[in-house]
Amino acid sequence: MYCKTGYCVSQKCTEGKAGDACVASKDCNSGLFCPKSTCSTPPDYTKYFSKVVISKIKPGSGPGPNNPETVINTFTTADAIEMDFYGLKSTTVGEYYYKIVNSTSGEIIRSSKNEEPLSFNGQDRGNGMALDNVAPGQYDLNIYFKDELVYSTQITVTE
Repeated sequence: MYCKTGYCVSQKCTEGKAGDACVASKDCNSGLFCPKSTCSTPPDYTKYFSKVVISKIKPGSGPGPNNPETVINTFTTADAIEMDFYGLKSTTVGEYYYKIVNSTSGEIIRSSKNEEPLSFNGQDRGNGMALDNVAPGQYDLNIYFKDELVYSTQITVTE
């Protein structure tokens, strides 16, 4: 099916605007993303922390002088993603997790939800994840705090 708008979801044309149906972020206008099958504006994390920095590091060790962070949204399968959270409010305490979602199919490629729990303790923190076993492509990196989506950004993974 061909849609003049360029957005076709389940064989129906949409405008890709907030509130429209979607399968993945590619079905939404720029600046919107697709949680729960609806084009939506990005979540507001500022009630929990003031800044999120997504960067590239070498897998196997945290950032430091021998492994400097490079703020970027394009990674290779040999890289690791470092997620740093700054300006955490003292009340930001509890579990958080991330999901890497295929931007075309909506398929969850990786999730930390059922792994060792990650948690905020009211202080700045960060964690990383290797991208081995993630095929090249476009993905949404979604971060949840207490099961609430608080941050989403698009990343690209290449060989």
